[in-house]
Amino acid sequence: MIAKIVSNFLLEKQNKDVITAIILSLFVLFSRVIFAEQFFLGYDPINFAMGSISFSLANTRPHLPGYYLFVKSIQVVAQIFNDRHTASLIVNFLFTFAASFFSYLLFRKLFDIKISILVLLMLVFNPMVWYYGCVTEIYVFDWFLSAFLLFTYFQKNGWYFVFPIIALGTGFRQSSGVLLLPFCLYILFLHFKKGNIKYKYLLLSLFASVLLFFAWFLPMISNAGGLSGYIALYSENDPVEKISLLQNWFRMSSLISFFAAPLIFLLIIVLVK
Repeated sequence: MIAKIVSNFLLEKQNKDVITAIILSLFVLFSRVIFAEQFFLGYDPINFAMGSISFSLANTRPHLPGYYLFVKSIQVVAQIFNDRHTASLIVNFLFTFAASFFSYLLFRKLFDIKISILVLLMLVFNPMVWYYGCVTEIYVFDWFLSAFLLFTYFQKNGWYFVFPIIALGTGFRQSSGVLLLPFCLYILFLHFKKGNIKYKYLLLSLFASVLLFFAWFLPMISNAGGLSGYIALYSENDPVEKISLLQNWFRMSSLISFFAAPLIFLLIIVLVK
């Protein structure tokens, strides 16, 4: 009886995809763990760790815009492992696993199994993606949030959950919310255009989003003495590097090319096939 239940579970397409996603994500996680950094390698991770001990935006623990929920996540995990570096790595590993998991399930909505696995492997073993999965940085969170948002959108009525997710995700990395906000506004425009909006659910979604946003934003700015104090810190502790417009363009275009080239190459192969 138990064998039959397990067999039926494994034969269902959705369950097979989930099991495959777990196996692939564990493989990705293992590839990060064996190459994980032994000590803090940068300025930002140290300040994230220090912020988990004593959060202070005025003293750049961490630097602006705050990363409130990310720092609090390190603090919670550190209570279990009693080591800030280990806690920081574990938080990063959790985001790596979740990002891989939802990326594969997302790809399965677009491609067959073979192509989905190839796309995921090409993504996770991109040198820069691999590197940031092995160190105590926050950038893997961007990958997770993007994959999770798009995966959620593809679920039935999932787009109503996109706004609460972005509101909560912004608490981990504020720039992620700002950069992904056009995606949220675009899908809202699409549904307005189709005329298939259930306004009761939309209002509930937006209300939940506001609550989730202020749940982390108010404690974060209170650390700086309120909104005025928080804004004033940007004239004293602005973390943005002072470089020219052309230098910004060159840096951004280089990063985009590095990330996009492998996926564009794979897309050409798929289209030609």
